[in-house]
Amino acid sequence: MAGPQPNAQLRNTPSDFNLSFGKNIFTLEDVGGATDTIKFGLNILSGCTTGGTQVATFRQFENPSGVATFDLQNTLKNYTTINRTIESITGLTSAPDETFRFVTEIGHEIGGDFSIDSYGTGSTGCYCVIGGRKEYYDVDWVDGFDQHASTITYNGLGCPSSRSRVFALSDWTTPRTPFGADTPTWATAQSILTQKIPSDTNAKRTLSFLNRLVAGVGPSVDDKSKTIKFFRVTIMDGTTELDDFYIENTLTNGGGPNNTINGSAFDQYPYDVITIQAGHNMWTADTTNATHWFIAPFTWQDSSCIGDPSNPNVFAVPLSYVYRFNVDQGECNDFEYIDFSWLNSYGFRDYFTFRKRKDYSIDIQRNTFEKVDGTWSAADYAIGTDDRGEQVYSQSLRQKYTANTGFLSDDEANFLKNLFISPDVKVRFEGSSDFYPVIIEDNRWEQRTFRKDKLFQNTIRFKMAHKLNSQRG
Repeated sequence: MAGPQPNAQLRNTPSDFNLSFGKNIFTLEDVGGATDTIKFGLNILSGCTTGGTQVATFRQFENPSGVATFDLQNTLKNYTTINRTIESITGLTSAPDETFRFVTEIGHEIGGDFSIDSYGTGSTGCYCVIGGRKEYYDVDWVDGFDQHASTITYNGLGCPSSRSRVFALSDWTTPRTPFGADTPTWATAQSILTQKIPSDTNAKRTLSFLNRLVAGVGPSVDDKSKTIKFFRVTIMDGTTELDDFYIENTLTNGGGPNNTINGSAFDQYPYDVITIQAGHNMWTADTTNATHWFIAPFTWQDSSCIGDPSNPNVFAVPLSYVYRFNVDQGECNDFEYIDFSWLNSYGFRDYFTFRKRKDYSIDIQRNTFEKVDGTWSAADYAIGTDDRGEQVYSQSLRQKYTANTGFLSDDEANFLKNLFISPDVKVRFEGSSDFYPVIIEDNRWEQRTFRKDKLFQNTIRFKMAHKLNSQRG
């Protein structure tokens, strides 16, 4: 190439955090003043160092505007997947399956030789994608990140003074109910998101939170305050408190990335999302007599700051909306319930219980052949009444179910849309502790509201993902 050599650099500023199922745009431009047509190149390296494993390469000539735009989503979505055993946790867990961290080598290619001009590392050394989906027009997931990463403000004394309230990585975001007399002191004056959980002690629920805090206006956030440090759980029987405890977000407890609550590590794989068990089998809790419980994440503060008297290292205000779980005893006309767990729009799990009419059937397809009857090779021909004529060689046995909800609110109905469109659904039958994979058979979801439908229910049809085994006849 005659004249000035290309010097490829990032033109845009990709977000540090994004969702893998949607546009992940990296635009390259030449700042070296090359006059010949440029073939830009971009390589994806796994991890947070420039010596990571190369997982993909991209090459593209400059467009009429002199830049090259790469959409990395088709590669990145192959490196985020599903934690299929997430319901089995009792405490905390990180997200090695649902998240992926990477850096990019940025450069140009001449004569088949690729030259690295720079690296794309984000603001903290690498980029992170989470296995969620987003709208086709959402490029950087900025608004989504702001709704899930609490912005915390510190005063001149180095103490946290305020924070923005955020959501878990769940599609359940309404209604936000006020606190009542059956609410612990720490959750009063907070907006509360209420869900139901069956009284069956096998019932499980999980909540997943983005493990990242960002600085608000004022002093910068100390590194040791950039992650969730605790989860607080309070178990109630009516207005009586049965138990109240903290789960520290440490490596020992299944979280991370720090060994202690005042550790300063952040933005490390696989600790970008922390999931807590919020069901009956959480931590060391005894929910036998519970009517409901509350869960929320908190951050660290120096013990010299004024905070929660029960634990001076805890900033007294929760980082997220408070999540309340009401123990649902059901109604006398309920059928045996079916608990659904599905992959939500953020790549983690949501749950709902179908308690009304349940129908069960088995679709049977038989392959048969005609067997010659009688003893043709014997000296004397004989045939018994039990000799086969037509015989079953193989069978396909498919279990199918139809399940129904009770009457739904508009919020519940809209929430269940995500169940119908989810590619990964599991069910747990009443009395069982295990979830089983299923395939939803409904090919259409229709919005229903009280305004146009008055009282309404949802019906869902599904089949088990595995067929029943069958012998030969």
